[in-house]
Amino acid sequence: VEEIIYSNERVKVLQKKARLDGQSLSLYATKNPIGMEDLGIAKDSVWVYRLSSSQIDLASTVMWLQFNPNQQTLWELFPNETKSAVALGFDKEILNKLDASCKAMKK
Repeated sequence: VEEIIYSNERVKVLQKKARLDGQSLSLYATKNPIGMEDLGIAKDSVWVYRLSSSQIDLASTVMWLQFNPNQQTLWELFPNETKSAVALGFDKEILNKLDASCKAMKK
């Protein structure tokens, strides 16, 4: 799933800009179909990540992303804003690499 997110052009641009500024951005899961309460990851039917320079500091988040394996869609989310989610493109060939179980996960 992370490879799908990293294939998005906007994510690539943000990562490149961060590198030029001497930082690195990583994806930190906040929700997924498996759920890992001990890591603070809620169970949900979708994968939600934040792209950030810090795992702890939410203020360092530059982008929130949601991948829905059932609908095969990637969205940019805007928590705490009135702005609607924006559909994002990604490399569709990566979907073929996902395990069938990952694609078919239900809540």
